[in-house]
Amino acid sequence: MSNVQTILNFIDERLKKIHKPDPELVKKHNADPLNKDWQIPEGALWEQSDVVHDIHTFAHKRKTSQN
Repeated sequence: MSNVQTILNFIDERLKKIHKPDPELVKKHNADPLNKDWQIPEGALWEQSDVVHDIHTFAHKRKTSQN
């Protein structure tokens, strides 16, 4: 499997709602008034789109620094 395919598979897995978030982070998130319209149910499975965003940001910075 190529490196690109490995990264795409990793990203695909992060976008599936199969991940159990840390209960303490969920409580902290839900308690923040800024998140009143975006509550995460305790015990719910969730995606990890923040990880995908971080990968995208890293790749973009890396690419722009090479130009």
